[in-house]
Amino acid sequence: MKFKVQFNDWKDRVKNFFDLQTIFLLLLVSCFCFCIFYFYLPKAFSRTLSRSVANTITIFLLVRLAYPLRIPALLYVSFVAALNVSCIYMYGGVLHDGMMASVLETHYVEAKEFLFHAGIVPWLLFAGIFTVLFGLTRNTSKTGPVGIVVLIILLLFPMLKVAVPSWLNLPIREAYEFRQYPVEIMGSKYRTYLVTKEPAMIAGYYAAQSKIDEALEKKRELPDEIKLVSQSVKKAPQRIIVILGESDNKGHHGIYGYAHPTDDFMMKMQKDKDKIAVFNAISPAPITREAVIRIFSLATARQIEPFVKKASLLEFAKNAGYQTVWLSKQAGVGLHDTLVRVIALQADIVSFVPGQFDDTLLEPFSDFLHKSAKQFFVLHLRGSHLGYKYGHNQADFERAANSLPEYRHYDATIANTDKFLELLTQVDNNNRNTLFVYVPDHGEIVNKGHGMPNLDKRQYEIPFVMWSEDKMLVQRARNLVDKYSVENQNMRIFNTVSLPLVLAEIMGYQVDNACWKQSLEESRYIFNVDGSFYPIESLGKKH
Repeated sequence: MKFKVQFNDWKDRVKNFFDLQTIFLLLLVSCFCFCIFYFYLPKAFSRTLSRSVANTITIFLLVRLAYPLRIPALLYVSFVAALNVSCIYMYGGVLHDGMMASVLETHYVEAKEFLFHAGIVPWLLFAGIFTVLFGLTRNTSKTGPVGIVVLIILLLFPMLKVAVPSWLNLPIREAYEFRQYPVEIMGSKYRTYLVTKEPAMIAGYYAAQSKIDEALEKKRELPDEIKLVSQSVKKAPQRIIVILGESDNKGHHGIYGYAHPTDDFMMKMQKDKDKIAVFNAISPAPITREAVIRIFSLATARQIEPFVKKASLLEFAKNAGYQTVWLSKQAGVGLHDTLVRVIALQADIVSFVPGQFDDTLLEPFSDFLHKSAKQFFVLHLRGSHLGYKYGHNQADFERAANSLPEYRHYDATIANTDKFLELLTQVDNNNRNTLFVYVPDHGEIVNKGHGMPNLDKRQYEIPFVMWSEDKMLVQRARNLVDKYSVENQNMRIFNTVSLPLVLAEIMGYQVDNACWKQSLEESRYIFNVDGSFYPIESLGKKH
């Protein structure tokens, strides 16, 4: 008898659940979620589908919570939906980190002007969505105990996904990153839910700003073992231009013997060997954040402390009388950008330049270029980051016509970077007293990416090139790179962790013998995303 009563009770619940109003609500929510994620991830259908399902269930359970929680839930979901649709309508895209940073950094006058610019449309959307949701949920069944458990599991899953591997101390990238940057990592995971995306972005922004403020407040000192020599300063180049590439696999460059090259400018320059130096090089880490802080500071794979305690490459340049300029195509805030921004903000002039392609850096570069001043530029490119088809134009794609089909989009990004380097050199007007340095942050496993825990050498090997119209300057640069290179598997290899010391010597600094030997020792190690360091001999081995 008791079983029959329970069965009838469940049957009534199922019957009540599958009324037309509830079904329509479910369909409406699922369509909205799919459209938002399809707009956000148009080329990743499987991710669009999985995120749509998770968000549909989450929102469907939220808006059917029992009173008095239902009204706040409806208001919040309506706000989130109106915000996303308004951003797509007004800006052609969903809310991202840069937009959130602008909102959080704006002042009263700008906020008022923005509200007038936005007009009444977002408010009408909010009112309309709330009205529809309130009408559809007014007579629907409430989310029961099982639904609440499902909702809690869904909302806890992103946290558990990174926290559990960290607690178990597993040797994977996410576990290491969660231990180092818990708020930022949690924020990145909770962006998969529409109802947690904005709070996660806000938390990530303030965590990032806190790290930036803390790092910039610390006083960094020039090491005693690195001294500026006045006679050497007089011989230093007037201008040093460092082009920081992105995800560049040296095996896809003609200057390194690639069978289907698209780096025409580099190959043309290589014919005059007195004006260009091409090196065997590796990056100290396979992800931007960990690589850049080691390329532009005295931090190494084994020691991170010099990043916050010792002067950076930009501060070396300032001390040597250079005006420093940092122009970037990369975001300024976010898990992978915050520490890079710490370095960038040490420059006298900093600009994060919008636009799809790297050539948008050329105009501000030309504007800041002073013919008579000593200047140290860093141009941080978008380069060849995954999502290759968005990193080139049709002309670049045509230049890669001879590439294998599976590599053509990637090779087209190499063509785009090569063209940028050619235009950059022309803007500088081939100044005899300029040294160009092309150094990518890390390598790339083409069509897979980078930042993987296996020690695949393709993540670390990079093209590293210096050129100038001054043959003696190129020869000096060549000698210094060789001085800081080490032997590995019967060849000389340069770890870009030593780049600050190479450029310091070019700017007129003298590095004492003990510091040089220590640098050679540190060059024998690379940092991995599991948080450990390994000898460079480990690269290429199967792990």
